[in-house]
Amino acid sequence: MKEELMQKPQFRQPEIFLFTDKDSNIVRLDSVLPVQTLRNFPIEKLYGEVVMVRLDSGLLLNLRDSDDLSLNRALLTINYLYNAGAKVILVSNWLQSNASRLLSKEAFADHLSALLKVKVVPANDASAIMQFKMKNVENADVLLLDNLTNDKEEVANSYEFSKTLSSGVSIFVNDAFSLSHRVLASTVGVARFCHASVAGFHFEEELLQLMKISETKKQPYVAIKDFLCVKVGKPELLEIYTYNEILAGWMPVDLGPVSMKETSSMLSTCKLVQRCLDNLHQSELKNGYFISTNATSTFRSIVSSYPGDLVLVTIQCPNPDFNREDQRWRMVQRGLVEAIMDLLITNGKVFLQSDIETVTTRMKHLFITYGKGKLVVDGDARDWMEENPFGVRTDWEQHVIERGAPMYRIVLKKV
Repeated sequence: MKEELMQKPQFRQPEIFLFTDKDSNIVRLDSVLPVQTLRNFPIEKLYGEVVMVRLDSGLLLNLRDSDDLSLNRALLTINYLYNAGAKVILVSNWLQSNASRLLSKEAFADHLSALLKVKVVPANDASAIMQFKMKNVENADVLLLDNLTNDKEEVANSYEFSKTLSSGVSIFVNDAFSLSHRVLASTVGVARFCHASVAGFHFEEELLQLMKISETKKQPYVAIKDFLCVKVGKPELLEIYTYNEILAGWMPVDLGPVSMKETSSMLSTCKLVQRCLDNLHQSELKNGYFISTNATSTFRSIVSSYPGDLVLVTIQCPNPDFNREDQRWRMVQRGLVEAIMDLLITNGKVFLQSDIETVTTRMKHLFITYGKGKLVVDGDARDWMEENPFGVRTDWEQHVIERGAPMYRIVLKKV
C-alpha cells in the first residue's frame, strides 16, 4: 500500500502549446494549468519538509453531495505527502455534520485518523508546529491545527496571523478548491511565507474540470466578483454586494469596483500579449510564443513540458511595490529560483536587470542563495553590465536609457 501511494497519480496531463527550437511543429499536451501542482512538484523535495495542507472539510465530513473520487483525491494529497516523508500539518474550518454546532478538534482529528489510517493529533498551542518539526510531538503522524471557523483574523487575511499560522512551514499545499474565490489567511496569506505553494490533487482536478467547462471561442474569460445593486422600488438606493451575498430585494445593475478593476487590468494584459503574438506572426518566426501567467507558480509546470533544453531565462524589470512592504515578496521567490535551477542546463544562463539597483541586487542574492552552489557571475563580478548583451531593449529599458538613467544588469551561469 505504501509503495502505491508513493507513485504519482495518473491524472490527465495538462495541455500546452509550444514551438520547438528545431521546427514549426506544435507540441500538444492537454491544457495549461495556471498553478503549480503537487503532481509536478519534485517528490524528493518533500522529504523532511514541514508541509501545511489547507483542507476542504466539507468533503471530509460529507457536508456536500460529493462523489467518492473527490474524497479520495483529498485523502490522497495527505497520504502522498506523508509517505513522501513530509511532516504534514492540516488546517481547516469545520462544523459538525448537521452544521448545528462546532465539532471539537479532538473529534475531527479522530475522524481524519479513521479516514487516513494514520494518527492525526490535534495541536494544543502555538508552538506545536515547531515541536512537530523537531519531532517532539509523541505519537503524531499528522498534526491538526485549531478550527478557523470563528477566527476573524482568518477572514480578514491578517498579515500577522498568516505569519504565525505558517511559522516553521516550508511548503503550502492548497486543496480547498471550494474556497478559492475567498481571500483568507489560510489560503492566500500563508503562501507569502512559504518558499513553495502548490495545488493538491483535489484542487488540480477541480481546476481542470472548470477549465473544461469554460472552453469557448469567446476570450478572455471574466469572473464577476461584485455588483452595483439598486433597491427594488427605490432606485435611488445603491449598494455594492459580492456576487454570493446579494440580499433579497436588491437587483444588480452593473459591475462592482473590484470586478471593474480586475477586468480592466486583465484586458490590458491580454492586449499586450496579443500585440506580441501579432508581431511574432508578422515576423514569420516559427519558434516563439508569448503567454500571460504568474511565473512564480507556473514556471515549472509549463517549461518542464517543453521538449527542448532550457538555455536562457531572463527576468527584466519586475515591478516592486515600495508602498507595501508585505507585497515585495511577489517579485522573485525561492520556489521560482529552484524551479529554474532544476530545469536550466549546464552552461545555461540567467539574465537579470532592473532600473532599481536594490531590485537587481535582491534577485542576484536569491539566485546565489538558492542556486545550490551551481551559479556563478558570467563576466566581471564587481560591476554591473553597461550594455544589454542581447542588443534588443525592452520598452521600459529604452524609456530609462532615454531619460539618462542607468540600468543594473547581470548574467549568471550554471556550472
